[in-house]
Order: sequence, then C-alpha cells, then structure tokens
Amino acid sequence: MNPSRSELTRQIIARARTLPRALSEVEAEAAQRLDLHPSDVRAMIRLTGEPRAVGELAQAIGLSSPATSGVADRLARRGLARRTSDPKDRRRSLVELTDAGRAALEEALGPLHRDEEALLAGFTVPALETIRAYLAASEGLVDRHRRRLREG
Repeated sequence: MNPSRSELTRQIIARARTLPRALSEVEAEAAQRLDLHPSDVRAMIRLTGEPRAVGELAQAIGLSSPATSGVADRLARRGLARRTSDPKDRRRSLVELTDAGRAALEEALGPLHRDEEALLAGFTVPALETIRAYLAASEGLVDRHRRRLREG
C-alpha cells in the first residue's frame, strides 16, 4: 500500500531535518582528518567557487565577521586559503582557496561529492527540478523563521 500524502509529507520533513546534522558530522570528521576546526572546513566548502568577501563568507557559515576573519587567517597560515584585496574596492578583503586548500577538501570530501552526483544521476530532470525547488523554498522558509525568532 502506498503511503498517504500526509505520511509522505511527514517522512520528507523528518528526513530533511536530519540531513543538516549528518552533514555537520561529516564536516566535523573532515576537520579532524585535516587537523582543522569544523568552521574552517565549512568556510573551505563555501570557498570552492569564486573568492568571497569576509562578510559574505561570514553569512554563509553563520559566524560573525571578526570570527570569520580569524577562520580566514587560520586557513591562510596553513596555506589552504589566501586573502587578497578586492580589485573593485581595495578596502574589502577577499578570501579564496589555494590549490592546497582544494586538494585538502577533495581528499576529505571528494568521495561524498562524487556519491551525491551519482545519487542524483538516478533522478529525471523534472524530479531534479522538483528537488531543487523544494530545497530553495525550504531554505527561504527556515531563514524567515530564523529572522522571526531573532527579532522576537
């Protein structure tokens, strides 16, 4: 017998709530393997694309700008990231991964990323679009409720 819509909804919400904890545990294990702090690994993950301003990185990893500046400094001391001046605004500092940082991240999390891609390869494009829409809407919903709780 197929589960009802309400049962499927309950199961999806329950699974969605356990995923962040599981990913956080993977990040913590990766940090331990790399002899880093978990927030360092979270920052490295967010730096895999373009360089980011410290304030933007802070928002992405959920730390204050001063704390994120400390993360960037730790990563730079280890040769995993570098800080540069923003060519558009020399007062702003950008952070980017070095080749060593990318290699360390690949060593620790590359197998997970490849497994995620293999998992998603089993879904049709319309199913992937639905998953993407659900995740984007969920992120917006959670952000709205975080702000509601913060603002009282």
